[in-house]
Amino acid sequence: MLFLRIIEIVRSLGHLSEALGRVYYLSERVISVDKNYLFFKQNFDTLLKQYPHRHIIIKDEAVVGDYESFDAAYLAATGDHGFSLGTFLIQCCDREESTARFAWNNVMFGANAA
Repeated sequence: MLFLRIIEIVRSLGHLSEALGRVYYLSERVISVDKNYLFFKQNFDTLLKQYPHRHIIIKDEAVVGDYESFDAAYLAATGDHGFSLGTFLIQCCDREESTARFAWNNVMFGANAA
């Protein structure tokens, strides 16, 4: 329903193809982050044993690095690895940590995983 309303608004502005391209681009990024989070949840026990109290970068459903802090993981993901924002997940491997954190278009979001 919301998607149809967005299309109506965009049509009225005359920028449909550009806007639909952006919607597709954003939906691909959401799917990427969702798959990475699902990978984390499905493999939590194994990841917790392998990376206790570490912040891991997950991209394409694989761990690509582990770091002491979220900030270190973020800098490595966007710097050393050159990942685009919204294409990876940073997650702390800790039973006490209940927040999924990821970077999206220069903004950091926290989503309660409980």
